[in-house]
Amino acid sequence: MKKERETEQKHQEELNREQAEARRASEAGESAEGAEAISGGAEAAQGAAAAREAVAAGEAAAAGVATAEGAAAGAAATGGAATGLVPVLVVIGVILLVIVIIFLLIIITLEVVCFQAGVSGWAVRTVADWTGLLPQTVCEALGSAPATSGQPGVQSQNCTQQQLQAYSQEFNTPLTSREDGLTTALKLCINGAINVRGSIFTYDTRYPTCNVTRGQPLCSPSCSHSVNSCHYGGATGANGALAIDYGLNGLGAAYAREIINAANTCSQSLSIPVKSVRCEAGSSGIVDCSSPSADHVHITLGACDRN
Repeated sequence: MKKERETEQKHQEELNREQAEARRASEAGESAEGAEAISGGAEAAQGAAAAREAVAAGEAAAAGVATAEGAAAGAAATGGAATGLVPVLVVIGVILLVIVIIFLLIIITLEVVCFQAGVSGWAVRTVADWTGLLPQTVCEALGSAPATSGQPGVQSQNCTQQQLQAYSQEFNTPLTSREDGLTTALKLCINGAINVRGSIFTYDTRYPTCNVTRGQPLCSPSCSHSVNSCHYGGATGANGALAIDYGLNGLGAAYAREIINAANTCSQSLSIPVKSVRCEAGSSGIVDCSSPSADHVHITLGACDRN
């Protein structure tokens, strides 16, 4: 009986041990599975982090591509703007060049018209003034040579501009030296009819202020013509010289007759009366054109109140 109990007790102890071992084995398995689950979770977390990094890298790459495309587009736009600016600069340059050329042409024209000496210079200035393309006052303002040539240089004047203005009002004369329009028209006709080979004078070029004072030497030591000479417009002419002197310059009576015939013909064709057409010897008066002393042909227009 006792043995049976011992046997049964042993059997029970073994059963208990087996059950305890089974429980320990089960707990160990559960622990292993938990560790494996934890390890799997960690691996999953690492995978998710890697996925997020990959997404972030992809977005950064996409942003870089977009930035590069934007930079390329900006560069293209800048290049286009620069390309569009080139024609504008070219046009501006051409306009400036044209303006400079026109300015130079004006200067050259003034130089040729106002400062050319001799009969050719006088002819150019006379035509320019008569047609209104370049008034004589413009050349005078620039300090150019007188409209006629051949006399000695201009003598010093002793009046101020204010005094000359006062004399111009007192004598009813132009403030600047000039010739009447009728004188200019007749002179151009004569010059076109003959080959002018000598000097031509209308107003006083040696003593310019005498044109303002009608030959009275109020601002100069002397005057080239007598007081109220038709070269000064006579006593009442208000528009300038009404006489022309064609220098013979030793060309003789034949040249004098050419001038006289042309003057009479132009007077008739233009309906500009002339009072006198004659040969003179300096300031000595009328002489025969065949006289060796004859040095110029004097033409007085009918509008002059003197002879």
